[in-house]
Amino acid sequence: MARSIARSEGARGLWRGWTVTAVRDGVGVGAWFAAFSFAKARLLNAHVPETAAVALAGCCAGASFWTVALPVDCVKTLVQTADKRLSAVVALRQLDFSPRRLYRGYPIALMRGLPAASLTFSVQHHVAKALDASAYY
Repeated sequence: MARSIARSEGARGLWRGWTVTAVRDGVGVGAWFAAFSFAKARLLNAHVPETAAVALAGCCAGASFWTVALPVDCVKTLVQTADKRLSAVVALRQLDFSPRRLYRGYPIALMRGLPAASLTFSVQHHVAKALDASAYY
């Protein structure tokens, strides 16, 4: 695939859609961290045990990421797979601003994203605690 793109469009073609990808990840990761911080604080205030609070807040983070990022991801995919150069605005128009089209695959994204984010935050939490505790030995 990469060779055929490079042959037909040059090396520049391999970077098609990078700006839309950056936007997707920027807004998505922003929502990811904001949701995690908010949910973790609320859960800890509700006296949920710390390990459970981190895992549940991670699930909230995963849901937030894909809720915000999936429409941009759909636009990115259209930009990257179009037969000819396509701007993000034209791609969005082709999707008719339709929530049904922009959120296609949302259940699958959540099925993958919630456990992945929960696991990511849980591992980070436990590794950080272990590293902090080892500083005293």
